[in-house]
Amino acid sequence: MTRIFDMVRAPPEKQMRARYHYRRMPRDEISAALDALDLTVGQFSRMIGARYNGPEDSTVQKWLDGKLDPPTHLPVLLALLALPCGVETAKAAAEAYITEDSE
Repeated sequence: MTRIFDMVRAPPEKQMRARYHYRRMPRDEISAALDALDLTVGQFSRMIGARYNGPEDSTVQKWLDGKLDPPTHLPVLLALLALPCGVETAKAAAEAYITEDSE
């Protein structure tokens, strides 16, 4: 079986290497960005579809507490929200895809 894997495995010089290394956005920068955008953790969570079952059970809060690594695309998202009408546009776009639970 090992021979089969050796046959399909690329030689070391052809194996893919990471092209980029991403630094995670520090939690103080996340907090400052949310403050600057005038968004609460709950509002931001709803907008991006992140888990939010109150302050104790929130993906975004776990980023802020250092319990969970934030996604690498977070700085881009927050920069786009900082553009003129960015938050309002994002809220409208998110609301178009949010439905309330019927239970």
